[in-house]
Amino acid sequence: MRPLRLAVLAGLALAFASAAPAALAAPTAFWRLDEPDGSVAYDATGHGFDGAYAGVSLGVPGAPVDQADGAAYFHTAGSVTVPFDPALNPATYTVEAWVKTETLPPYLDLGTNALPIVCSRNTDGTQGYMLYLDDYVGHPQFAFVVGAGSSRRYVYDARSPAVETGRWYHVAGSFDGTNLHVYVNGAEV
Repeated sequence: MRPLRLAVLAGLALAFASAAPAALAAPTAFWRLDEPDGSVAYDATGHGFDGAYAGVSLGVPGAPVDQADGAAYFHTAGSVTVPFDPALNPATYTVEAWVKTETLPPYLDLGTNALPIVCSRNTDGTQGYMLYLDDYVGHPQFAFVVGAGSSRRYVYDARSPAVETGRWYHVAGSFDGTNLHVYVNGAEV
């Protein structure tokens, strides 16, 4: 994994429901990632899906929204680990995050060195999901993969300009049980 910064507002929201707009109004879990210090990434929904920081600097300035606190900076192997719960792995869902990367994937990497943003899946990727940054088309772009039982299904942004280092992006991946969608800065790509 490579360094990523995730923002304070909508730091990481998991909205699980068949109707995404209603779910986004009341997400299942929401980690602001705005703690000034400590080892716990608190779930702001009150549902108790707190996570444990590892390899993360907290209170880093530069979040893309006007907040008193900053962002969480994820070092090379930095992460937030949230214990497994079926409520975080439903049949339909939307995951979203504010992301600012300092590293880009290798040219035409095709998933080999993907830079995970949000990941909840088994070892071979046939169950769960991952929202990530990679290069499938000759320039860095955001992608989303879900496990489909015995295989994986992907969708990636082949139309937008290349993702740039040092710039904030709002990225969301959505799965309605059949179709995958990726949104970058509010637009489906």
